[in-house]
Amino acid sequence: VFMAATSAIGGCAATKAMKATGNPNEFFMVMAAQINHAEIATGKIATEQASSPAVKQFGQHMVDEHTKANQALTMLAKDKDVPLPDRADEAHVLMASHLDELEGAMFDREYMSAMTADHAKVVSLFEDKAKLATDPDVRAWADRMVPILREHLRMASELNRSLGGASTIGASTIGATPDLGNSAE
Repeated sequence: VFMAATSAIGGCAATKAMKATGNPNEFFMVMAAQINHAEIATGKIATEQASSPAVKQFGQHMVDEHTKANQALTMLAKDKDVPLPDRADEAHVLMASHLDELEGAMFDREYMSAMTADHAKVVSLFEDKAKLATDPDVRAWADRMVPILREHLRMASELNRSLGGASTIGASTIGATPDLGNSAE
């Protein structure tokens, strides 16, 4: 299973944003944009290469939902004068490249495993920002996203389990702090 690329969320642009400004709110917005781009890119691959209609449908749902999320984030970032990246971080670009080489049931298992792991990390990140972001607008946007992302995690976990993958829903992942670099407020 190709999970190395899914172990880190964020990446170069997020790290540059944090180093350039020292602003954890900007760092979070950059990371969120990269996450959205990753979900959109891999969701598009799923709509073309998945063998399971449920996985294809999940992929389209990710494209639709993360496109909407990115549109709202773009408006917020524009108001805050925060430049956002227009692509996923390198780890997710590599993951998408790997997924693009797979087909059928193998694709379904790899994609759903990655979506389950990624969404577990993302839910934790957004829950944290919904409570701790110092910018009230960033905090409110993160708070609005939490239930949506929890639903994505639930859907991904159920599909992953139905394909024979392990569930990552549980105390060990939901409450865990993802390895996202320095995101303390």
